[in-house]
Amino acid sequence: MLKTVRSAWNRLFLEERPSISLSLFRCFAAFTAGAHLIPTFFDLKDNYLHTAFKEKNTSFFTPEILGWVDKSPDGLVKLMVAVFCVSLSFFAAGLFTQVSCVVMLASGYYFYALNSLHIGTLSYDILLVTLFLLVITSYPGDSFSLDALRRGDSLAWRRKRPFFVQ
Repeated sequence: MLKTVRSAWNRLFLEERPSISLSLFRCFAAFTAGAHLIPTFFDLKDNYLHTAFKEKNTSFFTPEILGWVDKSPDGLVKLMVAVFCVSLSFFAAGLFTQVSCVVMLASGYYFYALNSLHIGTLSYDILLVTLFLLVITSYPGDSFSLDALRRGDSLAWRRKRPFFVQ
């Protein structure tokens, strides 16, 4: 019995397998982040600029953060749109994967703090947590990424990683 449990534990958590699934997950997470936020950018005036009706998520953000974000000039909001789109592109392509994910995550939280009316859904909260988990994973850019090409690692897709982390 103990041998069976030990074998199952090793197979499920300690065995190393190629990290292709984690890279595919990175691509799908980038697509989902873009699908949640980019449509809200089409009408900045009604969604994020000073003319917008805004709903604040006080259960998620502190009043200090909400006050700081609320003082954002319209130019900063437009700059953050560009920052989000560039970091989303880099993250989806796997270029500077962790840094671009951190920037995309921070800009996503910025828009979430600015107005949670349009994007304050449970799925968006889960997406931000999922992106945080991708940030702390040390190898989301192993496969299907420009990082692997930049490193000259042509066999990145075959590199084995612990399945538990994946």
